[in-house]
Amino acid sequence: MLYFEDEMTYLRNLILLILVINLIGCVAMGDKFVELEEPEQGKAIVYVYHPKDDAYGANEANFLFLDEKQIFRFTHNGYSYFSLEPGTYNFNIRLSTFFVATELVRDSVNLNVKAGETYYLRYYESHDRMETWSNGVSAGAYQLTTANIEEVEKYQALPELSSKRLLNHKMMR
Repeated sequence: MLYFEDEMTYLRNLILLILVINLIGCVAMGDKFVELEEPEQGKAIVYVYHPKDDAYGANEANFLFLDEKQIFRFTHNGYSYFSLEPGTYNFNIRLSTFFVATELVRDSVNLNVKAGETYYLRYYESHDRMETWSNGVSAGAYQLTTANIEEVEKYQALPELSSKRLLNHKMMR
């Protein structure tokens, strides 16, 4: 019987470790938000952030693409920024399936940036619908969400950004 208890303890600890690793991967762990003083000469700053939404916080976070280039996978309470040349850029959110980006664009926004300006994009999820299923033996329900990315004003963004943590990416200055 001792062998079985040890095996159960091992399995319980293994499952606990897997859960902890998954939870850590869902939350941004970088430095707390610090507003950059001003854009580099001839460039604009674009902040992108994901406020934690208690209602949908357990959902797998989606990926951010900038002009068809995968930048990072969003994590709850995360933010990042870009230093961009003037021009029009497409930011889009793509569905994540088992932590891999798919081709399905959930939402997108085109942003025309001007040198010397600062822009704020908020990514959030909203309730779409509840779906139920039954196979005759068991039943369940799951919640579907809609991904949204939108430009917001500085006065809206700064209070939300104050508690966010930095998500690094290779395009950072």
